[in-house]
Amino acid sequence: MKKSNRYIKILLIIFSFWAFYVFFNPEIYKQMWTLSWFLLIFIMLIRPLKDIFSKCKLFWFLLKFRREFWIIVWTYWLAHVVWYFLNLRQWGITDSYLTMFLDKNIWTFWWFLFWGMLWAIVCFPLLITSNNYSVKILWKYWKNLQRLS
Repeated sequence: MKKSNRYIKILLIIFSFWAFYVFFNPEIYKQMWTLSWFLLIFIMLIRPLKDIFSKCKLFWFLLKFRREFWIIVWTYWLAHVVWYFLNLRQWGITDSYLTMFLDKNIWTFWWFLFWGMLWAIVCFPLLITSNNYSVKILWKYWKNLQRLS
């Protein structure tokens, strides 16, 4: 690995911790959610755009850092969710988390919690298998798992 690529990867990992700034500035928690979605779409489009524009070196370069982009997306999503659940009582929701999750009105397609949890369920396998150790263990099934999610 080139030394410059290693530094870029380290900077991307450090940038992912910026997401926890939401605990010091609570007004930006909605922007964390939006940024997480946009980064997710961006990550999903890198590979198809590289295939379409194969001569463009930018997509080849970005393809090297997809794992780090996933870590950024997950830290932004996690910061948003943690802040949201820590502040439910502030908004007047006094039920326990379990009764809130068991409420049938919460799981409609128009409520954002449904989409956030669906995103987490689909993308969680990608997070826990986005390392070299998982690639060695899962071997040929790792690529199928990445494509499935």
